[in-house]
Amino acid sequence: MKGQSSGYTLIEVLITLVIMAVGLLGILTLHSHVKVATIENSQYQSAHILARDLLTRIQINPEASYVGTYSSVPTAPLLKCQQAMTLPSCTPEQLKQWQLYYWLRQLFGYHSLANNIPAPLLRQPVVCVTMDASLAIVVITWQSMESGLDTAANDVIANGCGSASDKRKFIKLTGVV
Repeated sequence: MKGQSSGYTLIEVLITLVIMAVGLLGILTLHSHVKVATIENSQYQSAHILARDLLTRIQINPEASYVGTYSSVPTAPLLKCQQAMTLPSCTPEQLKQWQLYYWLRQLFGYHSLANNIPAPLLRQPVVCVTMDASLAIVVITWQSMESGLDTAANDVIANGCGSASDKRKFIKLTGVV
């Protein structure tokens, strides 16, 4: 039979390459979205753990006022109240200063007291603590990679904590003190 040959034509090969390229592009796009979602989830988990820790510290030391906005690590307090139960010389205010110093070091990425190279868990975090009667409200906001509907701009309390941005994510915890 004349005119028949075995093999693939150039057009068949090009169509196959286009289909494979579209598939690979879809996989790469999906990979980048999954990576961003993983980072966002990690940030939410870190913020929740840190907010819960601060709320617990506030509940343990109700005599001191933690109300305020915190956006940097303060200077180290003179008196280290690491073991408040064995140091009767620590007042509730001194214990608060030590706890905030230690907690803010963790928030801003100084994970040990000897480490002075930050590795922050959240980008540009701001912490706001307010009281409503006997209810403590802890809000942590941070700069996210993507904008969304769950931003601090959409929450009355979180909106005043940190700069306004559609990429500013937040977590808010409340607890009785």
